[in-house]
Amino acid sequence: MRPTRRTPHLHLNWNDPSSFLRLVQAHHLGTIRHVQKHQHLFHEGDESHSFYIIIQGIVTAYQTDASGKQRIRRFFSKGDVVGHNTLFHETYIASTQVIQAGSVLVVDIPSFLASANQNPRLLMHLFQIMETTHRNLARHMGDSYSCTHTLVIKYLLRLMHQFGEPHSEGIALSLPLTQDLLAKYAGVTRVTVTRTLQHLVQRQIVSLQPKPWIIHRSDLLQSELEASRAVPPVD
Repeated sequence: MRPTRRTPHLHLNWNDPSSFLRLVQAHHLGTIRHVQKHQHLFHEGDESHSFYIIIQGIVTAYQTDASGKQRIRRFFSKGDVVGHNTLFHETYIASTQVIQAGSVLVVDIPSFLASANQNPRLLMHLFQIMETTHRNLARHMGDSYSCTHTLVIKYLLRLMHQFGEPHSEGIALSLPLTQDLLAKYAGVTRVTVTRTLQHLVQRQIVSLQPKPWIIHRSDLLQSELEASRAVPPVD
């Protein structure tokens, strides 16, 4: 009789974004794949056979409406899970594109479900990730009531909290952000983004050149957000 492979005990830190990655690898699930900038992991409507855990790099998830306009739903980085909302569905509901080269762990869905049936910790951790996904969706839905100027500032602050790193001049955004990406993320026009950023640059709250983008005064950026909320939503 063949001996049963024992999975090493892992202490799970729910606040550690790489905790689920280590847990999945400890159960010998997934294959590492290197990904290049502009590469797609999958497209909206593709058959779903796998989900992905980001090891290194940055990936966007976006949806395209009937007119061809793209709306970025989220930026994914180290430890984040992409495509997990297809575990019990046949197709992906969004497209994903790499904006910073790196590597991902490709996890076969049937293999994961079979292992999760014997290892409840896998499901517990995945449930937490799915809860976070639903909370992000609820935040996006609430944003429809904000004016476009507010949306640009709000999403810039979200990127600061997700990708901000200490810098001698403030907080640097550690992702290859462009005005076009920010427009697609906030769901506004490129003109609106340009106009809002020019205002922030003039007030020396943000600088865009040279790269990376730097937020010099996050407190003033937050104040700008509060002030913009007092303005009626007129585009």
